[in-house]
Amino acid sequence: MKVQFADCALDVGARRILRKDREVHLSPKAFELLVVLVERRGDAVSKTELLERVWPKVYVSDASLARVVTELRDAIGGREARDDPDGARPVHTHLSHSPGPGLNGDRDGLALIAA
Repeated sequence: MKVQFADCALDVGARRILRKDREVHLSPKAFELLVVLVERRGDAVSKTELLERVWPKVYVSDASLARVVTELRDAIGGREARDDPDGARPVHTHLSHSPGPGLNGDRDGLALIAA
């Protein structure tokens, strides 16, 4: 699968991502996270689904998940978007503060959305 988004080109088969025509290094987990988000582009992906798809049968702390999300955002242009209020953010985080299930029935209240 090959996908273009923002100023990035993702080639899943080659496990390669280019940003502004330069290869970007991602850890294996950050790459897997990106693939999940691209596959579900425009949809909220719950924390539970992310953990099941990227870290199956492994306990992952919230800090570890946050580190991989930050790595991914920084690699594909999230840092510039944070610094520019009008910039488009390729990965959005949605926190649900209501009691009970959050997005997609997830009880943890966290979902990521790939724009």
